[in-house]
Amino acid sequence: MAAKSSEITRKEQEGLTSRASDKPRMAPPVDVFENQDEILVYADFPGVSKDDLTVRLDDSELLIEGSQANAPTDSSWQPVDFYRTFRVPNSVDPNGVSAELKNGVLSVRLRKREEAKPRQIDIKVM
Repeated sequence: MAAKSSEITRKEQEGLTSRASDKPRMAPPVDVFENQDEILVYADFPGVSKDDLTVRLDDSELLIEGSQANAPTDSSWQPVDFYRTFRVPNSVDPNGVSAELKNGVLSVRLRKREEAKPRQIDIKVM
């Protein structure tokens, strides 16, 4: 599964994504792992609540988008919007996608179709 460039695309810069904001945008740090049953995506979303997070699978593209809460007025901290997209292989079952947010880390599980999973081939002795 190849990640798109971390740079904001022209489409994103023009505000054609689902969230429009004056906050700076950045790509969250992400780890992607694959095993025989699924593809696992772990993304850091510090300060983002479940209600301010979007995970969407659209054809062969996984979109992960989130927005931090507003910064306190006495702080130099500035909230940001996070945005990341990935190409998803055809081996992923679109009905087998789940997401969980825990301690600022989003876990997305993309289960593979049964026919795409490796299987053991029996060897017959003649």
